[in-house]
Amino acid sequence: MPTPPFTSPFAQPSTPPSPVVVLLDATELYFAPAASILAFEDLEPGPSVDVPADHSQFKCTRFHPYRREAKSASSTSVSACSATPCLSKSGDFNRADSSPLSSCASLPRASPSPPSNEPRRPTTVTEKIKIERPTGAGRKNLQSQVQWEKTLLSDMKKSARALIRDNLDTKVCFKDQNEAKMNVVKDEMLAKFPILDNYENMWPLDILVMGLLKYSSSHTKQASTQETMKVVQEVIGPVSSISSRTRRSKAS
Repeated sequence: MPTPPFTSPFAQPSTPPSPVVVLLDATELYFAPAASILAFEDLEPGPSVDVPADHSQFKCTRFHPYRREAKSASSTSVSACSATPCLSKSGDFNRADSSPLSSCASLPRASPSPPSNEPRRPTTVTEKIKIERPTGAGRKNLQSQVQWEKTLLSDMKKSARALIRDNLDTKVCFKDQNEAKMNVVKDEMLAKFPILDNYENMWPLDILVMGLLKYSSSHTKQASTQETMKVVQEVIGPVSSISSRTRRSKAS
């Protein structure tokens, strides 16, 4: 029995396969564009086979919802522009424009409202936000808290020291000072250094005055102690000679 000839499943090199047509995108498909219908548009009745000849002459009226007729011909409101359109010579309704402003172009513009005689209210000015005093500010370094320049802080110390010497009592602590005199010191310091107004109740000045009062009170106590020691030495002699005499008397 003769064997059938071998047929290769692959295409021969001399005869390539025919190309396959494939659509790359849906845009290559052709669709008839749909007819756009504007809002409130009247559609003409199409021919109907079932309608008798006597009824074909009647006009078909299409009602327009949400429409109001104009109250007067001189009305310039938008409602007058959106009233039912007039009939043309052919008997059909004109298409309503999609924009109500375009149909009102021929109408006169309404006069602007007269200015009111009421006085304008002044705008409220927001209060200045001031830096609050941190907790434990009196136990910390003032320079590290306010980040001022060293020259500014030194000038502020000199002015505060002079005002404390002229107005306050250096023997009394900060809390027991006279309030009126303390306000005088604050007002003069604020006039010289406006930066203090950025802080609530001028708390950097309070810390500065508190430190200067402590320093002056301690310096006054030290000076009074030295004066007392001088008086004692003048009356009973030096302390070293007194101690040596007591030692000799105990030894004998």
